[in-house]
Amino acid sequence: MPHHIATTPPFVLGIVCLGWMLGAMSCVSEPQEDAVAVAALEIVPQTTLFSVGERMPLIIRGVSAQGERVTMAQPAQWSTNCPERLGVDSDGVLEGLDVGLCTVTVEANGLSAEAVVEVVQEPVTALGLTPETPLVEVGQGVHLTVTATFADDSSRYVTQRVVWTSSDPSIMTVKEGRATGHAPGSAVATAVIGDVQGSIEVQVLPAP
Repeated sequence: MPHHIATTPPFVLGIVCLGWMLGAMSCVSEPQEDAVAVAALEIVPQTTLFSVGERMPLIIRGVSAQGERVTMAQPAQWSTNCPERLGVDSDGVLEGLDVGLCTVTVEANGLSAEAVVEVVQEPVTALGLTPETPLVEVGQGVHLTVTATFADDSSRYVTQRVVWTSSDPSIMTVKEGRATGHAPGSAVATAVIGDVQGSIEVQVLPAP
């Protein structure tokens, strides 16, 4: 099946623009004078879930060989492998058309990146995290599980569809649902889908 392709006019890639996930869009996009060579692209979020009829922007970031996130001014092409279920415009804004699992691809400057997008029938209204009182030792990890509640009161696990953040990465980081302790203390793990979020406090204990 041919991909639907949308082309973006020249703009700055790699802008730090994650406010939309917390309900407030705020973007600053200025080219850097001392450009860092971009070795890869990444789409934020790399996996997500949203409902039929909703629209959601994706963000592109350039990544240097050292893992540094950088800006780059290049035109981009967006495509989706299932245009009958998921639309994408020239700015990387998605539109849910029908239920299904799709892949979105962006190409720029000879590089490409992909994101997995699941379109569901009902919008997410709440996210709940378990266990209720997660404990982890320094150097160890604990698995967090995310349950989404939808507008029709149904629910399902969506741990692999959320964007994770930590209130203090020096104490705890979380990736793909696994919270890892780095220093004694406590930090809040937050899971985000669109403008819906759920949080839980993770206690990090000293290593024995």
